[in-house]
Amino acid sequence: MDEVRSVGTGKARGVPTHGAAKAWGGIDLGGTKIEAVIIDETGKPIGHARHPTPVQGKPEEVVREMYGTLEEAAVTAGLSSRRLEGVGVGAPGAVDARAGTLARVSNVGRGWTEPYPMASDLSNLVHGRVVLGNDVQVAVVAEYRLGAGRPYRSVLGVWWG
Repeated sequence: MDEVRSVGTGKARGVPTHGAAKAWGGIDLGGTKIEAVIIDETGKPIGHARHPTPVQGKPEEVVREMYGTLEEAAVTAGLSSRRLEGVGVGAPGAVDARAGTLARVSNVGRGWTEPYPMASDLSNLVHGRVVLGNDVQVAVVAEYRLGAGRPYRSVLGVWWG
C-alpha cells in the first residue's frame, strides 16, 4: 500500500476529535447527490455529509464538490480530510482504477465522455491516497466487509437502475 501523507491538526472548533485514531473516507458520486462518510478503524461511521451533485459542472467542479462534501463529513467526525488514511470513491461510468480515471458518465455533469483523472485531482485536495472504483463494485465490497456480508465467505450483489 502506498504511503499516505497526513497534514494539519484536524481539530474543528466545537466538534470532538478522535485523536490519533485512524479514519478513512468514502464518497459515493451519484447523478443527484454526493454522499461522504468517515469510518473509524472498526468500520463504524463517525461522520457523514451529503451535497447535491453539480448538474451543469465540468469534472473539475464535481471533484471540488466531492472534496467539500468529504471535508464536511470529516469535520462532523472531528477531523480534517487531510488526516484520513485514505479515501475511496465509488463512481458511475467507465472507471480505470489503475489510472484513477473516470469516463462516459451519463448522469453526472454535461458531456463527461473523456477519461478524467479524478483520483489524482481529489488526492491533491486531500493530500492523501484516493482510490477510484465503479460504484456498484465498491458498494458490494463495502457491504461484504462492513455490512450484512461480514459473517459470510462470499456474497452476491445485484443492482439495477
